Amino acid sequence: MMELLIAMAIIALLATFTVSQGVRTVETTRFTRMKTPTSQLIVSEQNHRQIHGRYATQINSSGQASASTLVFRAAEDYNI
Repeated sequence: MMELLIAMAIIALLATFTVSQGVRTVETTRFTRMKTPTSQLIVSEQNHRQIHGRYATQINSSGQASASTLVFRAAEDYNI
């Protein structure tokens, strides 16, 4: 009976480490996926500021750009 409890404790510890590593992997993947659109958004905001003299206060995935609106095509894909 004691051996069974020890085995279950070991399995529980291994499962904890595995789940923890899985969560870390998901977070790393999400962060990596957001690097490119974030860089593109930064460049788009800088270009918008050069053209309109200020940063945009709204971001749309379609439509016409204006002094307050930046059109960022990837916004729809990334829920910005």
